Amino acid sequence: MIVTTDLHHACTNTHTGTSASAPLAAGIVALTLEANPDLTWRDLQHIVIRAAKPINLRAGDWVTNGVGRNVSHSFGYGLMDAGAMVQLARNWTTAPEQHKCRQFYPSRFKTIPHGNRLQLQLYTDGCAGSPDEQVVYLEHVQAIITLKAPKRGDIQIYLTSPSGTRSTLLTKRARDTSRAGFIEWAFMTTHSWGELAAGLWTLEVDNDGWDDAELVKWDLVMFGTVDETTQYGGGHNSALTARSLAHIEEVRKGTATSALWRLVVSLSLPMLVLLLRL
Repeated sequence: MIVTTDLHHACTNTHTGTSASAPLAAGIVALTLEANPDLTWRDLQHIVIRAAKPINLRAGDWVTNGVGRNVSHSFGYGLMDAGAMVQLARNWTTAPEQHKCRQFYPSRFKTIPHGNRLQLQLYTDGCAGSPDEQVVYLEHVQAIITLKAPKRGDIQIYLTSPSGTRSTLLTKRARDTSRAGFIEWAFMTTHSWGELAAGLWTLEVDNDGWDDAELVKWDLVMFGTVDETTQYGGGHNSALTARSLAHIEEVRKGTATSALWRLVVSLSLPMLVLLLRL
């Protein structure tokens, strides 16, 4: 709750919502930029996620993602911590170059029966064969969807990463009665930030309506880096990167094993826990 001015020359102590949180967030970002004016918009997002405090926020949708961070559809990564962000910013160097990898689901025009779920899986190596597009470590992920539905509000969409992080892209909306569906609509998640891109992605589309819907097409767009972004920006752990690239090669050849996957993830966790403690 925020104390601020109100109508009729009064004050209020119950101001909340995005009208209150956006100015607070902007102020924290300004303090962070004051500590390091060279930060890019991506650097700021890395710092926000690392410094976030997922404490005293009650919701039933908290999960631990593939790199050990707590994340929630209701609260994201938690509360912004101005002090922690400023401290991280002081020693931060620019994050590695961002790449964009777009993968196309091969089949089109999939029926989504009424009262049912459509589940599609897409295997990717993170564009390992294209150096200018390759993504090893994820930042933003988009599902680009074209879909037809008699009532758009009956549609719910979820995306699960190779590490098992399930992001809610779209919830049911009773008042969304549009028949327009979605045309090349980009649904984005940051809940897999820092995870490995390569592996099996799962898209789930729920149709809670009385009539069938149709998924016309689905593309997966992954934004991220080849090198791991550490507290100090462009640096990376050579041992982890070597194992990550080895896993990507196995994904490309179709010989990836769950044991190696668990090894790569387990090696990344201690470093990430250390970052969050600084």
